[in-house]
Amino acid sequence: MSDRLSLRWRIPAIIGLILAVAMVTLSVLAYSAAKRSAIEAATERIDRAADRVAELSSTSMRALLRRADSVASHPAVVNALRNPGKPLTPEAHAAMRRLRPDTAQRVKIGLFDAQGRPVEGVAPELVPEGPVERPVPIDQPVIQPFRQVPGGISFLVAVPVRDSGKVIGQLVQWRQVTRVTASLRLLTDLIGRSATLLIGNTDGSLVTEMSDTLRPPVIRDEARTRQALDANVQVSSPIAGTPWSILVEYPYANILGPLKVLSGQSIVIAVLVLVLAMLAAALLSRGVTSSLAELTTTAEFIAGGDLSRRPVEVGRRDEVGRLARSFSAMADSIRDSHDQLERRIQARTADLQAALTQLRDTQDELLRKEKLATIGQLASSVGHELRNPLGVMMNAVYILERNIDAPSPKTQECLRLLNAQIKLSERIVTDLLDSARSKSAQRRLVDVPMLLADQLQRVTVPPNVRVELSVDKGLPKTHVDPDQVGQILVNLLTNAAQAMTDKPGVLSVRARNGQGRIRIDVRDNGPGVPVDLTEKIFEPLYTTKARGIGLGLSVSRSLAVANDGSLTVVNHPDGGAVFTLELPAGGAE
Repeated sequence: MSDRLSLRWRIPAIIGLILAVAMVTLSVLAYSAAKRSAIEAATERIDRAADRVAELSSTSMRALLRRADSVASHPAVVNALRNPGKPLTPEAHAAMRRLRPDTAQRVKIGLFDAQGRPVEGVAPELVPEGPVERPVPIDQPVIQPFRQVPGGISFLVAVPVRDSGKVIGQLVQWRQVTRVTASLRLLTDLIGRSATLLIGNTDGSLVTEMSDTLRPPVIRDEARTRQALDANVQVSSPIAGTPWSILVEYPYANILGPLKVLSGQSIVIAVLVLVLAMLAAALLSRGVTSSLAELTTTAEFIAGGDLSRRPVEVGRRDEVGRLARSFSAMADSIRDSHDQLERRIQARTADLQAALTQLRDTQDELLRKEKLATIGQLASSVGHELRNPLGVMMNAVYILERNIDAPSPKTQECLRLLNAQIKLSERIVTDLLDSARSKSAQRRLVDVPMLLADQLQRVTVPPNVRVELSVDKGLPKTHVDPDQVGQILVNLLTNAAQAMTDKPGVLSVRARNGQGRIRIDVRDNGPGVPVDLTEKIFEPLYTTKARGIGLGLSVSRSLAVANDGSLTVVNHPDGGAVFTLELPAGGAE
């Protein structure tokens, strides 16, 4: 590698390039900020000046209205409108001459009755030239917007003439704007001679320049207006009591001139600093190349995923040491950010999993409701129809058992099988009808031991199964519907007995008090319930048995919820399933 490509020369070049980019960027940002600040400051100062000029103009117009109102209320002027058709009296002429300006401003003055007709006898010197237009009726003093006339712009001032509070006519002035010397002097005192004063209607029409006090105002066209907006800061201020606005323009060149001089000086200083920095970098580059190589190696390790790697130069007290320490701090920040990101990902994953679980539960609930609707339709159509033939068959078996003398063993076995099958069919029909009915729970205080004893008598327990009943002493009563809870217990006891038909077993029933709730555990010694089916067996129409339609546990859980309880199942460590029915505990009756 040639010497000119070594770090000894590349470091100063890179540093110079970085400094140049940084200086240019900072210079541009600083100039933009200074420019914005200068324009804002100038705009604020011009805005105050425009408000002062607008206030001066508003004061002048109020004085004009007061003077016109004073003339309109003069007895001679009022008397002239009381007697239309008669010449004006000298007193009326004298009063109206008070409206004539002291300057060279041209003005027309007219006196009109309530219908807008001119009063006879208006002196020629009061209307120096041209015809007088008929004004519209008014009931308040009016200053109309500017309009263009030959030689400049004019405006109309009208005040009503009242007699005993009633408007009987109006006094009208047509004034032509020529110059605003006082306003220009005030504007010059506030922001200098470079400002341009304009006046126009508030709606933006007929904007005029008032920069020359010896010549008529210049009405701007659209091209001049666009050009002025590009070259000047423009601020407007409405003139109170009039439909006009004062506009003040100040050239950008005057605002930014000092800033450009300062920017030129800053560029010269920046170039000198850049040259000195490159020289200093060239002197120091030889001593820092090894440290930079070590930092590069550390960066490569970090880029490869080893966030624990740190530079060895952190103990140095010079700039390289500071760079190494800053690099270490940056690496620590990256590691912390990486760890924080991992934690956030885990948290979001957990939230997503919870949302998916909730969605799956909702879908399962919708499926369950659809199944229940299907069951309801099935139960309503065939449930009641099946009970009648089952009752007939049960009666027939009963009669056979009573009327056959000394039946043979085969006959007894057939009769037993018929009884068992009829009871199984009766239970299926009952589950169908219970699943279709939505009968509300009729809850009352029930003695738990008595409830358990009654249900054990209703269940046919095989000879190979031994029943064990355990009830805690002092067990409070439960506030439930005894019929519905009894049906739950019958279903649980029957299922437990059927799970142990192939071998000897123990059906264990235990009732205990659990923190204000009654817990009834029904355990068998059967094969238990597969872990993945502990919730699925409570779904309607799902069964793991060869006989039955899978409604018993679904109906039992629905009845438990209706009685402010719950029904769950777990597998016992020693084998078999444990169904737990939890019910609310009640007080003494």
